[in-house]
Amino acid sequence: MRGTPQKVIQELAGHAHGSTTEVYMHLAPHALRDAIKNLRSDSWHNTGTALPSEAQPE
Repeated sequence: MRGTPQKVIQELAGHAHGSTTEVYMHLAPHALRDAIKNLRSDSWHNTGTALPSEAQPE
């Protein structure tokens, strides 16, 4: 994945659904840890900033 958002990979691969892309994506062990760290960071809290569009629920 190398830091590329799933939605970008989905569009490049031509998948209609993100679930199809997930079948082919393999997370490196550090990817989950880094994602949790990013979600817990204060960068989104107390700023009034919305999450990036790729992080919005579909």
